[in-house]
Amino acid sequence: MDANSIRDRVSAAERGEILLVEDLDTDARLIRRTLQLAGVGNHLRHFSDGRQAIGHLMQLVQTRGQEPPSALLLDLKLPGLNGFEILQWVQHRREFSKTLKVVLSQLDHIHNIKKAYALGAHSFLSKPVGQEDLHELITVYPGYWFLRSDVSTATSQESREPGVPNAVPGS
Repeated sequence: MDANSIRDRVSAAERGEILLVEDLDTDARLIRRTLQLAGVGNHLRHFSDGRQAIGHLMQLVQTRGQEPPSALLLDLKLPGLNGFEILQWVQHRREFSKTLKVVLSQLDHIHNIKKAYALGAHSFLSKPVGQEDLHELITVYPGYWFLRSDVSTATSQESREPGVPNAVPGS
């Protein structure tokens, strides 16, 4: 049995959903698209406000049988609560100890990066998030993603959509 067969047997539910907290629709669509092109099959739930995201996370904690997200992709500049406040809240909840926490931000000042790591972030990616950055994240943290084996087929079909540039190998 090859690695793809084994990977395909793992359901998306076992890998958990990805929670994306991003206030800009264009960035959220780009991240969703980049995940699809990378073959990530996890369900993606999107919130554009920090308070909405915390409300959802609180509900997960309070509801028996609810699984925490496999990965939390988090912008820093958000309405309601900012990304640092969300990281701080999550950091103190054991239910999220196995959740991959990734900060996505255009604010790539060293102070912000250090603060994100101090609050429990596993990785910090500068926006816009590219396919190479996401591929590296998936490679470094493979247990958080449900990867489809039909990536090459899906990628070649999806990249023909109008307005979406095709990826150039090696760029």
